[in-house]
Amino acid sequence: MREGKVDLLFIIGGNPAYDAPADFGFADALRNTKIPLRIHLGLYQNETAELCHWHVNEAHYLEAWGDTRAYDGTASIVQPLIAPLYNGKSAYELLSLLAGQAEATGYEIVQGYWKTQHSGGDFDSFWRKSVHDGSIEGTAFQPKQIALKNVAVGPQAAATQGIEINFRCDPSIYDGRSRTTAGCRNSPSR
Repeated sequence: MREGKVDLLFIIGGNPAYDAPADFGFADALRNTKIPLRIHLGLYQNETAELCHWHVNEAHYLEAWGDTRAYDGTASIVQPLIAPLYNGKSAYELLSLLAGQAEATGYEIVQGYWKTQHSGGDFDSFWRKSVHDGSIEGTAFQPKQIALKNVAVGPQAAATQGIEINFRCDPSIYDGRSRTTAGCRNSPSR
């Protein structure tokens, strides 16, 4: 930004003028830049929005279609609970506009993506079930099967020819009662 190499800057969500580390000097760089067009998509007219030429009202996550993944890899369809109150746009819709699909709605964008990912025959049934259930069947990460090889380590390894596995309590879940696994929350021994 400081070198004048940016012609168009989109800031999607967040407030880097306020949140970025002070040593980074983002707000000062944004304020004193020669970027011809700066656009901010956000829920609020915040410090970053004030330093941009345009502020696009972002639809709240409860007003927008989307998709996401859980920690185990399960993909979920996010559907709005209400229509956008102030005609806000989601990040999907703004990025779709940049890709040349100005009229695409969040619903069409999410559904269109999952059409490309679905390999089965009846997409409508798949889509209705996924939206109804809130998750897409078969998208969780599959556990990998690993084979352990007998690896000798140390002077006693040759005699034992086995593997010893020790389970210890994760210190982040230690409940203060004991130093054994019985003192861990969610421990199978409790």
